[in-house]
Amino acid sequence: IEALQQEKEWLSLVLNSITDEAYFTDLGGQYHLVNTVALNEFKRSAMHGMPVLEAIKYLVVLRPDGTPRPAAEAPPLRALAGETIRDEEQIVLTPRTGELRYRQVNSSPVCDAQGNIIGSVSVVRDITERKRFEAAIQASEARFRAMFDDASRPISLTLPNGRFAKVNRAYCDMLGYSEAELLATDFLSLTHPDDVEANHAAWRRLKPPGIPSLRLVK
Repeated sequence: IEALQQEKEWLSLVLNSITDEAYFTDLGGQYHLVNTVALNEFKRSAMHGMPVLEAIKYLVVLRPDGTPRPAAEAPPLRALAGETIRDEEQIVLTPRTGELRYRQVNSSPVCDAQGNIIGSVSVVRDITERKRFEAAIQASEARFRAMFDDASRPISLTLPNGRFAKVNRAYCDMLGYSEAELLATDFLSLTHPDDVEANHAAWRRLKPPGIPSLRLVK
């Protein structure tokens, strides 16, 4: 009995050292072990013996597309049925923050030595800040694309090897080539033969630690 108690205390220490929410659910669909991070997230002092369905009964849980996620699809319960859930995203209105938060869930069955499922373990990570950062990057890229594509002045982005990486409509109109044609070639191929050597030498000087900018008149 003393050995079992020590093992349980050791397991509790391990769970509480995890910075993500961690849950162990028994075969009855009840939380058996829950770490401190999870308790704090749901503003509870204890969850031992609480059915999963009871715990999420009053929560707002959404799929990534914003549609409600049925309680029966809770990852701990699906893992009890033998499913392994990896990096599944969900949106939850958690009591700690009072706001909708993006969460990434991993759940898997826990089996005994004979391979029988005896419970499930779930680890949940808050990825809200990452999702906000990704959204900000996407918005910034969309603004850049709009400014680049709609600019009245010809603009091109060129790779270190001289090939075109991106060209706007004004650049295509100026040269009389389609975007696909320009992306399949490099700027030297469009340079007058008399200027190729000088332009190539100037282009090489742009590479670090060379000159910071280059202006060519053609």
